[in-house]
Amino acid sequence: MLVEDTLYVRRAGSWRVSDREVFTQLACAGIGENFREEDGVTLGETAHQVVSADADTLLLRGPILTPGEMELTVTRPAPQLDFVQVWGDRVFGCRHAAGSGSMLWACAPDNIRNWVWDDAWSAKAWASGPFTGCGALHGSPIFFTENCILRIYPDSGGDHRVDTLAAPGVAPGSGKSVAAWEGTLYYLSSQGVMAYDGSYPRRVSRDLGTEVWKNGVAACWAGEYWLAADNSWDIPHLVCCDVEEETWRREDGLQVTHLFTHAGALQLVDSLGNVWCAQGLVGQTEEDFYYTCQLPRFDLYSLRRPKLVGLELRLQVRGQLDIYLEYDSSGDPIHLTTLQDLGISTVSIPIPPRLADHFRISFDGQGELCIHTMAYILEQRGV
Repeated sequence: MLVEDTLYVRRAGSWRVSDREVFTQLACAGIGENFREEDGVTLGETAHQVVSADADTLLLRGPILTPGEMELTVTRPAPQLDFVQVWGDRVFGCRHAAGSGSMLWACAPDNIRNWVWDDAWSAKAWASGPFTGCGALHGSPIFFTENCILRIYPDSGGDHRVDTLAAPGVAPGSGKSVAAWEGTLYYLSSQGVMAYDGSYPRRVSRDLGTEVWKNGVAACWAGEYWLAADNSWDIPHLVCCDVEEETWRREDGLQVTHLFTHAGALQLVDSLGNVWCAQGLVGQTEEDFYYTCQLPRFDLYSLRRPKLVGLELRLQVRGQLDIYLEYDSSGDPIHLTTLQDLGISTVSIPIPPRLADHFRISFDGQGELCIHTMAYILEQRGV
């Protein structure tokens, strides 16, 4: 006797649950052509697993409630996923559908044709808006919306748990900006670059200002987070963050579509399809490129207004280097000196004293520059 998908047998005058597995065989011309062993299928609203299939027969694991001749439809449902994350022995994915909400899914990586039977899993995602990115952290798949972070805690028995955190997530269109380094996920949000270690994410891009960036792609390599993104005027930027010091530097304005690590190097693809090696020893070295380095401003007003009278550097220059000084963000930098092809040397640059609130040093050059140490020489009088 079959009751609610459970087979009962009569033994010694009483009904007991059968210890025998129940199978269902379907026969119809062409019914098994598009199925194969271990597929997860549905028969009406009931999930089954394909045990075997040939052209005209289909053997399913599990009973059906009404045996005999009838009209049946067998389907192999597979969700359309916005983002996919492979972690451990599962493939996790997410999908947002307007009107029906958001869902999370999982299946075995060696059987991506089974999303409904046995080790497959699905759950409703309590998050606002479409999904914008994904990653993995401390053994957990992570999915992002613009304003939420969803963390899945996998369970070996399939009882996965989902935690939702209302926090700045990945900005729309910046799903490729998610990159991990030593237990922290870095990504571009609508509020800037964030670092997420499992607690509340924190912003690490204050040095880049308040400008809103979009279309971010990124990768981590050798303790650095490299990010390519467009500003509000669609002007491309390529920047790099030392994740330990949380200091940033700007690279050139190359339009980057992909950043990735390969063959022990950080590589990127530009909008023309050219592949560049940003860090490492792959490919042909770019010769005599132009560079600009602008140091953070140095405030004088909090130090009783001393005057800058000199700059001392220990550096190495290949090619040409021009050093500039700008007072009080005037936009009119003063050219201090030009250096050419120096081995490791100590250079002292005298500067005429001038009353100012702050100043900034910048370097423009062609070739290579390595600064070992740098010191400002200040003069304080009348104190």
